[in-house]
Amino acid sequence: MRKVFIALILMAIYAIVMPKNLSRTEIYATSFFSLFYGKTVDELLDLKKNLYGFLGKGVDYKGVLAQIIIYPTVNLLFLNYFPFKKSVMEQGRYILGWTVFSVVFERFSSQTRFFYYTKWKLLYSAALYPLIFLSLVANLTFLRKLIHRDHQVKGSMGTDLLLRKQ
Repeated sequence: MRKVFIALILMAIYAIVMPKNLSRTEIYATSFFSLFYGKTVDELLDLKKNLYGFLGKGVDYKGVLAQIIIYPTVNLLFLNYFPFKKSVMEQGRYILGWTVFSVVFERFSSQTRFFYYTKWKLLYSAALYPLIFLSLVANLTFLRKLIHRDHQVKGSMGTDLLLRKQ
């Protein structure tokens, strides 16, 4: 279990110090999306359906801490280097690479008893990770459209409208 936390902390440190290809707004918004998305899915599949869990049954503060670290960190690392301007084939390879990494990390986590399965199978995760990563890309793409639209509104109506909305 300690090894998993060390790995998470090292990943988080790298995510903090790496050169950023995302704006602060994008980092902030996508990090909260990933945390909300991950925690919601975990609540349903862990606490409601009892398919898997972190550390022990029920809510565990170490498990919650790990989720607060892992979801925004993986989100930031994944999106920061996502090849938006490359071909769909390159994007697919990138998602496949992250899927393989995630499956290996999940396997490692389960071997250290940081993560446990009841009715869940690693194969289910392998099938779902690409969809999860695609949802992170879709969220960032949507966010960028919203930001672009807000800039258009600001440019055509002046800053007083934006100030009143805040």
